[in-house]
Amino acid sequence: MGLRWDPSPGQVNDYTQAIVWSLVLIAVVIGLFVAVTGFRRWWRGEGQPLASAGFSMSDLRRMHEEGQLSDEEYDKARTITAMGLRREMDRGEKPADKGGGGGG
Repeated sequence: MGLRWDPSPGQVNDYTQAIVWSLVLIAVVIGLFVAVTGFRRWWRGEGQPLASAGFSMSDLRRMHEEGQLSDEEYDKARTITAMGLRREMDRGEKPADKGGGGGG
């Protein structure tokens, strides 16, 4: 004596639709999660390189002393770098050390 499930064709179609729509719902939820996560990173600017990743203050000073940067370029780059470092410190991140030394 065995149990046997013999659904009618209409029941099979209902179960198939339920499974398909469940998979669609799961895909939509995952897609929305990825989209929201990406938007939050973009909004916070986390995907972009930080100012300290480019030149350190000592690099800028050295380039200016060697004549690679004019006074105007040096002032502008120094301001941008300082703003980036300030933004990192406001976020609570440790600024990246470029090995420029602290004697100055």
